[in-house]
Amino acid sequence: MIALRLVHWQVLESSKLTVQLNAQHSLDTAVPARRGNIRDTAGELLAGNLAVDFIFAVPDQIRRPEEVAAKLAPVLGVDTDELLPLLSDKTKPYVRLIGGKRVDQTISDQVIALALPGIFLEPTTRRTYPERSLGSHVLGFVDGDGNGNYGIEGAWDKALAGLPGHLRAERDTAGNEIGFSDRDWRPPLDGMDLILTIDRTIQYIAERELERSVIEHKADGGTVIVMNPKTGEILAMANHPTFDPNRYAEAARTPELLTNPAITFAYEPGSTFKVITMAAALNERLVTPDTTMDDNGALSIGGFTIRNWDFKANGRITMTQLLEKSSNIGASWTAFRLGKTLFYRYVTAFGFGAQTRVDLQGEGTGIVKNPKSADWS
Repeated sequence: MIALRLVHWQVLESSKLTVQLNAQHSLDTAVPARRGNIRDTAGELLAGNLAVDFIFAVPDQIRRPEEVAAKLAPVLGVDTDELLPLLSDKTKPYVRLIGGKRVDQTISDQVIALALPGIFLEPTTRRTYPERSLGSHVLGFVDGDGNGNYGIEGAWDKALAGLPGHLRAERDTAGNEIGFSDRDWRPPLDGMDLILTIDRTIQYIAERELERSVIEHKADGGTVIVMNPKTGEILAMANHPTFDPNRYAEAARTPELLTNPAITFAYEPGSTFKVITMAAALNERLVTPDTTMDDNGALSIGGFTIRNWDFKANGRITMTQLLEKSSNIGASWTAFRLGKTLFYRYVTAFGFGAQTRVDLQGEGTGIVKNPKSADWS
């Protein structure tokens, strides 16, 4: 009988046991790269990394799982019943506890102090945003799996994340690498640090004043963009309401909070578009600043009547006065002089209906109707 059992284990089960033995004594793991920092134009840190740990267990090294669970549960803030099945499962050589959540140094120190057999720390990092909600729609956030979402974090995720390394070696019964064993080590390539054009001080002022204005006027929300007119650099991009990327999971309960209205939503440009119309007409030499037209306060087109914002007629005005008075009738008259084909060409040439390719995830294109479409008007 003993001979038969020896044959069973040494011959029939040999391959399976060899695999299990190698798994217990082999260390084969990915080594995470450091995610790149994000700083403002003056070098102030907007997004960085905080040293934290995963808590993991090696069930095969835990002889009294009930005792270990009873001591560890209060430190991790979970029930003993949640830990016990994980600590008792001898089929798994390695298991992360508390759902793979990262813990800060305070909890890590308490776990170390317990000195529980089979319980180990795995150093890692957690994304942190020291300015909290400041610039949150510009920055975006990094989720629990280390993936960048929205904003800079989403658009530059691969560059920021870097490339993980890899370690293959032998380990002792505590799960640690045996220093003199053969090893295959490929170091990680840390992520790229980014310097933004955002100025932290201007961003703070923009957000503060925007919030005051939204409250004062009892508005649903608002957006402010501050740009350098000579270079196009974005110095501030503020939205209200906003969110704290350190607590992105709470904000995700209201998904619209995560969307950046400054780059995603489509807005009617209103009277600001008169500048585009006038620039096109001037460039085509169809008008000059002194060209005149008669503004009688109303213009009927396609069954609709266009009126000035103040419902008044401005009489005979120059193109300069057209802009000064923000004349809707004058702007329509100028657009008619361009004609639909030329007007559309200039609108698209100015970039309307296309992305600006700002380095933020989630940018929309806007809406520009083609004069060849059936609903053109």
